[in-house]
Amino acid sequence: MSKSSIRTKSRRDSSIERSPYNESRKRKSSTSLYSYDDSDIAYRSAPEYLRRLMNTSNGNVTRTHSASEMNLNRLDSGNPKYKAQEDYYDEIQLLKKELKFVKDDNSNLRAKIRRLEEDNTRKCKEIDNLYDPNKNGDLRRTLANS
Repeated sequence: MSKSSIRTKSRRDSSIERSPYNESRKRKSSTSLYSYDDSDIAYRSAPEYLRRLMNTSNGNVTRTHSASEMNLNRLDSGNPKYKAQEDYYDEIQLLKKELKFVKDDNSNLRAKIRRLEEDNTRKCKEIDNLYDPNKNGDLRRTLANS
């Protein structure tokens, strides 16, 4: 005979029957007034949902998040928040692109400022030359005739 045909109950059922937390287990000796084992008193006084939790197998528990993902959902308690490596890599790449754009923009603005300052100094020199009557004879004649 094979092992599977001999066994009629599942492993879980047979372990529950042997456990001291089984409610249907009666005390074998009749010396006590209680009909249940004294070791079951704590289990019997527990609420029903705790009893169900004790009887559930660990195979039903599923892991939904890694430890680093669970740290993201935590409240601020002074501890650092960690991200996944892929998130850090993506963030670094975006920051590198942004830094490149800012550097290009900065160099363009510096060149524009330099051209505007050159134009400003050239125009200031032209204005100074127009106000100096010793250098410009046409302006002196115009001012004398008026």
